[in-house]
Amino acid sequence: MEWFDYARFVVALVFVLGLIAGLAVLLRRLGLAGAVAVSRPKKAQRRLSVIETLPLDGKRRVILLKCDDREHLVLLGQNQDLVLGGPEPALASAASAASEPQRQGSEPSPPPPLQPSDGVSR
Repeated sequence: MEWFDYARFVVALVFVLGLIAGLAVLLRRLGLAGAVAVSRPKKAQRRLSVIETLPLDGKRRVILLKCDDREHLVLLGQNQDLVLGGPEPALASAASAASEPQRQGSEPSPPPPLQPSDGVSR
């Protein structure tokens, strides 16, 4: 084999590695790279986690998120994201907490469980 054959092999290898890297970048931009290792904080330090994901069609999916022991149901679309269920917004809960004094030693009641929606946003 001549040096030209070796050069062709090296060029072909670089081309294939470039295709793999380009595909990885494309998958990350499309949000399909869930299995790619990313540096993350340790489990004890994480506050946000994805509990479950349900694809509805090619453009929409429903995600159940957990943040600080609260669950939030989110509809992700191509142009719009919508919170379907979860605890009340922070301002409303802060206002209700300020209007109701808590007794010493009592724990706040947990949020109500998520109810299925009829698909109509309100």
